[in-house]
Amino acid sequence: MKKRIFFIICLLFILTGCTSEVTITISEDRIFESINIDNYPSGSITKEDIKEGYRHFVPAYGSTMLADTEPDKRKGGTAYYIYSISELSSGYRINYKYDYPMDKFYDSRSLKEAYTHATVIDDGQYLIIETSERNQYIYLYPELTKLTINVVNPYPVVESNADSCSGNKCTWVYTPSSNTKKIYIKMKKPVNTNNQNNNNNQNNNNNNQNNENNNNQNNENNNNNNNVDINDENFKPTPAEYKDSDSENMIDYEPKDYNDELEKNEDGEIKHIWVIIVVAIICFLIAVLVVNKKSKKD
Repeated sequence: MKKRIFFIICLLFILTGCTSEVTITISEDRIFESINIDNYPSGSITKEDIKEGYRHFVPAYGSTMLADTEPDKRKGGTAYYIYSISELSSGYRINYKYDYPMDKFYDSRSLKEAYTHATVIDDGQYLIIETSERNQYIYLYPELTKLTINVVNPYPVVESNADSCSGNKCTWVYTPSSNTKKIYIKMKKPVNTNNQNNNNNQNNNNNNQNNENNNNQNNENNNNNNNVDINDENFKPTPAEYKDSDSENMIDYEPKDYNDELEKNEDGEIKHIWVIIVVAIICFLIAVLVVNKKSKKD
């Protein structure tokens, strides 16, 4: 049990002379955390104790903290740091790493355990990381002689209280005599012109496609109209296409039925023929009467 007692959650160093370096690498939408712990034998702690003294399964999120119970094994439904160990000249370097989504890093085990509070704010224009002013590990474990925290970012730094910045890396160093400092860094995010250009290109493509579809439809309609035979007995003209935009200008929109017009015309022609026949009969009768009168006189 002794080898399991000497372990700190997240930074996980044995209580002997040791140093630790935490590197946080920021990308567009993720934060990659790598924790190196250089541990050396001291007193009754042997090199073998160091090798066997670190847990292989340490939860990566503060919301899923587990007690350091035995045996050291994985529990379903929990995200763990990836563990590795490499030998140094007189000790070991232990590494824990995890790749967080940007919006989940606020709940990372390192922030929850090392600081009483921490925030990660990404408002689309700025990315801000800020912690409380005391690192709990240096305060609770004086055997840790040095803790270095690096933030590697792809954005220009607008404000920072880092001890030093070189290129795209800002560094904070904690020691037993220098522990009352917070981490604060504000980075300016660039305008995502690629996405904007892609959106514009997509809109242009959509407009071109719509125009092409409209042109094809108009051509098809024109072809159909040109091929219509108005003498065909099945031909029936159709009313103009109704559009919502025309609704204000349309009053009692009642397209006429062409068949009704045909029936009306046919009825008119039939009536006209009957009138002619009646007139002809009358004229014929009159002519007969006139001829008969002349015959009697002769």
